[in-house]
Amino acid sequence: MKPHLLPWFLLVFLLALSSCQAIQPISEPTVPAPFHIFLSSSASYWQAAISDCTREIPQISVLVEQEPQDLVQVGSSDWVIQSGDPYYDLAFPLGEDNLVIIVNPANPINGLVLPQLKGIFTGFLTTWGEVDPDVSDEWKNKGIQAIHYLAKEPITGQFEKNVLSGEIISPKVWLAPGSAEIIEEVAKNHNAIGWVPSRWLTSTVKSLSPFVAENVPLTLSMQKEPDEFQKNLIGCIQSKAK
Repeated sequence: MKPHLLPWFLLVFLLALSSCQAIQPISEPTVPAPFHIFLSSSASYWQAAISDCTREIPQISVLVEQEPQDLVQVGSSDWVIQSGDPYYDLAFPLGEDNLVIIVNPANPINGLVLPQLKGIFTGFLTTWGEVDPDVSDEWKNKGIQAIHYLAKEPITGQFEKNVLSGEIISPKVWLAPGSAEIIEEVAKNHNAIGWVPSRWLTSTVKSLSPFVAENVPLTLSMQKEPDEFQKNLIGCIQSKAK
């Protein structure tokens, strides 16, 4: 071999050798296994806060479920966020809320006592004139449309204890799947009356005094101790609760 051809020979040899090297696979980033958070319908407004906090903590993957409360089985969700008593024994507070009666802004009534509420939701009071004889003639004969929760929400226990006192809700009461639907129906129906946690209040409805229940706890409960990243998520959610 001529001396001036040696560099070309070495170049071809090295290229051939490198082509025989095993190609190392590029490792994919580890995707954390998702855990399930159940939101009761009265607490579904926490969806946005959970999404914001999850984006801030990439080590966590979350699946949020919103099913009727009576479909939740122990073990089906890792965390449960709801108004009222915690679902699991291990719980963290997210704040408190008041349960308020709401009517359409056109309704002239500004307050109701508990016996009146009981009469409305049990069906013994069917017109606004029966509730308040002093309302205008326009409202005296207007029928009342009461709205209650469809699902077995934890907060319905507060309503049943404070308002119904063991009596049964009238079959004529409309049942809504959640707080958003109750707000929507009361906002468009002049004869409607319902109740929701005060965090749901908007300018489209009018709240009445007094509260159905005060200082109802809002809790995040879970089956087992959270890991480091889950604790950060809890702290983030609690900060947004403030």
